[in-house]
Amino acid sequence: LEQRNLRRAQVLKKGSQPIMDYYDEFYTATVTVGTPGQNVSLLLDTSMSILWVIDAKCGTGACNGYLGSVYTRRKYNASKSSTVSPYRNTTNLLYPSGWLTGPVVKDTVSFAGLTIEQQGFVNAADISDAFGFMPLDGFLGLSWQQSSDVVDIDILIIAKSPMENLLPSLDAPIFTVWLDRKAISDTSSSWIGAPFRVMNEVVSQTGALFDYENEMYTVNCSTMMQQPDLEFIINGIKYTLPSKEYIVDIELGEGKASYGAEWILGTPWIRTYCNIHDFGQARIGFAKAKHSE
Repeated sequence: LEQRNLRRAQVLKKGSQPIMDYYDEFYTATVTVGTPGQNVSLLLDTSMSILWVIDAKCGTGACNGYLGSVYTRRKYNASKSSTVSPYRNTTNLLYPSGWLTGPVVKDTVSFAGLTIEQQGFVNAADISDAFGFMPLDGFLGLSWQQSSDVVDIDILIIAKSPMENLLPSLDAPIFTVWLDRKAISDTSSSWIGAPFRVMNEVVSQTGALFDYENEMYTVNCSTMMQQPDLEFIINGIKYTLPSKEYIVDIELGEGKASYGAEWILGTPWIRTYCNIHDFGQARIGFAKAKHSE
């Protein structure tokens, strides 16, 4: 038994992945798809479990990337991979920020020093214009498997999520998101938001004004460091978020900085607290992030 456990310990792995930060808003990682490997830059998405990449055959403006994205697209070419397995014709995915359509395929996927053979994903043959302005080649879903009322039921049947496929090979069934303030990472939401009643109270205490042209609340940049902290109570534990993390200067001009709404704990939260996703125990933990000087 000891020898078997020792062999298993030698096989199990752990890894880490550097992150690219675009404007404190998009946080991507280089992922290798196919054999030989094709490098693509994927948004790390802890809100969904689906992986998708842009098909090399898609030549629309959105697939090629608009000038505003300040990014040169890298697409996945299935015909150049010796390990690709086609599965079905077409499926559709709908996000709050846009949509995509394309066939589900399976191929080798590698990131963070870990490799998944025959990972199912959508090879996007068409994407919405919204994605055309984003500096990325697709999404890497890191959440639990989605329920059928969220995504196409066929994807759930034929394609396990990347994290579900990785669990048997990890030395511990967890992954951690730590956002150094100099190298911000994750996730698909770059904002923190709240229900209207809570948002109205935040607006009142910060003196924010609604910018109708940009459709968001703003405060003067000179007040960013003096605004009140936000306090969250989760499972009886209080977490404090300083104003320097929840107010972002997105260069609106006239000294304006902004924040937005919905109960989503996006990257401002993760900049402040290291997030530990424990898949084995179906829980998430938070620890105060220690940033480099």
